[in-house]
Amino acid sequence: ETLMKSLTYRTTPTPVLDLLPSLIAPKTNRPLITQTSGKPEPSAREILAANMIRLRGKLGWSQEMLAFEAGLHRTFIAHVERQVRNISLDNVERIARALRVPTFKLLAEAGDDFAG
Repeated sequence: ETLMKSLTYRTTPTPVLDLLPSLIAPKTNRPLITQTSGKPEPSAREILAANMIRLRGKLGWSQEMLAFEAGLHRTFIAHVERQVRNISLDNVERIARALRVPTFKLLAEAGDDFAG
């Protein structure tokens, strides 16, 4: 009987565990951070990727051209833009120099005054 109580207890889901799927972002498996508006706060990866794509588009560059200018591999640029790869600050700086923008602009949201 004690063994049965133990097994029953361990297999019963707790309310916290029931909530976990709704609190985890499906793409990144990280908790969602919300602003006061209730919308999810974009991750640094999302902001970086969007800014890289936008700035690369302004220059009319392909991923391959950006990779060449930054001294990185084309697939690395593609992975960063798809948000499937972590990136070091050194490589963020290399990409910023290649795109001819200050490094902080790659991590600024488009709506920020200094993101332009």
